[in-house]
Amino acid sequence: MLPNKDNLQFVRQCEASLPEGVAVSKVRIDAAGYQNELIRYLMETGKRFVIRARMDGTVKESIGSIAAGHWKPLVHADGTESRSQEVARTVHVMERTEAFALVVQRKCIGKRENVSLNTFLEAGDDSVACGEYVYRAIATNLDDRTDHQVVHWYNLRGETSENKLKQLRSDFPGARLPCGDFGANAVWVMINALACNLLCLLRMMLPGRWMAARAPSIRFHIYATGGHAVRHARRLTAWVAVDYGLSLRARRAHGAMAGMTQVCRCNPGDIGQLPAS
Repeated sequence: MLPNKDNLQFVRQCEASLPEGVAVSKVRIDAAGYQNELIRYLMETGKRFVIRARMDGTVKESIGSIAAGHWKPLVHADGTESRSQEVARTVHVMERTEAFALVVQRKCIGKRENVSLNTFLEAGDDSVACGEYVYRAIATNLDDRTDHQVVHWYNLRGETSENKLKQLRSDFPGARLPCGDFGANAVWVMINALACNLLCLLRMMLPGRWMAARAPSIRFHIYATGGHAVRHARRLTAWVAVDYGLSLRARRAHGAMAGMTQVCRCNPGDIGQLPAS
């Protein structure tokens, strides 16, 4: 479905697909989920949420009501204070919804003409520039978390969550689930996640230029290279054609993960002449 349509239906569909005893307790979504009916449903059913707010007129009015003294430097996850970003909290309400919090972020972009918050609004935008700041807001009912914690938890939606899921879908067989059983599918997802973690471990053992390599590149340059495994005198040796890809150091790193005692080089044309294991 389109990301800006039927978000409520999608949440309900996810809930209906869960087995007994498993429930949706938290929802994290971008500005496509900033919809009256969805937020009302989440609040009525007791779900906790963080949703990027759209900069409509009422949101900008709420931001404009924040007193200057309420802005505090954003505290990064490592405990240091940001020099360019600040956060503040205000209360907001939509039509036919209970009041919820708006955690507002603003980032200094340099001195500009001092204008109204309405000047830069475009329909559907999730940020607005005014004066020397760019403003963004997060709608939430996480009243037990600080403004900084709300921002950090929402930001996990990007690189830590969505991009990792995209990697499982594109680089590993995670695009399709094997069956209709929830437990079996959960095991399938965990196996894919384990394979992804092993790939990360392998990249740490490779030369620096491979630290950001995707799984297809690793498969092509390591697993798709000619080689021969020889077992002799209680030693398992991998003879690899180093001319076809990575350096011997990289091959040894891969061999260590595969349980090889040692990895040796040979010319590509000599692989077929090595003794059988």
